[in-house]
Amino acid sequence: MKIQAKNHPLINSQQITFKGVCSLLMLFFLFSNMSAATLQTDRNLSSVVDAITIKGKVTSDNEAMPGVNVYLKDTQIGTLTDKNGEFSFPQELKTGDILVFSFLGYETYEYTITADTPDYLSVSLELKSIMMTGALKEESQPKGLGRLLAKVKAIF
Repeated sequence: MKIQAKNHPLINSQQITFKGVCSLLMLFFLFSNMSAATLQTDRNLSSVVDAITIKGKVTSDNEAMPGVNVYLKDTQIGTLTDKNGEFSFPQELKTGDILVFSFLGYETYEYTITADTPDYLSVSLELKSIMMTGALKEESQPKGLGRLLAKVKAIF
């Protein structure tokens, strides 16, 4: 197929083949998409460089702690440590994110992600100091018949 272009200032009545037009259009789209893909890849790389996947182990007195909550502060994204006290955070983290480590009876620990944060964290939790106050009251146990009556009262 040939196209005859007349009265066009750029073509000057030259014959153009359909194959030639298709080739030029393919090259145009190929290069325009390539630069857009390169730009998108560059954007993705810059965000990947800032994000890291964190793994680690939580201990207390050099003993592994299973079941420790590890979560991203102010979110519901998190995980628990396994039976060996190890965890792998389910989301990539970026600089400034804060990981919270909590376990009942232990001080909560917060770790802020920085550019120098290693891929593997070793966290040690400390027991909370608990002060119990109260008084003991000693009650004397009745003897003999009084003891029997106290047991009967306890039943009813």
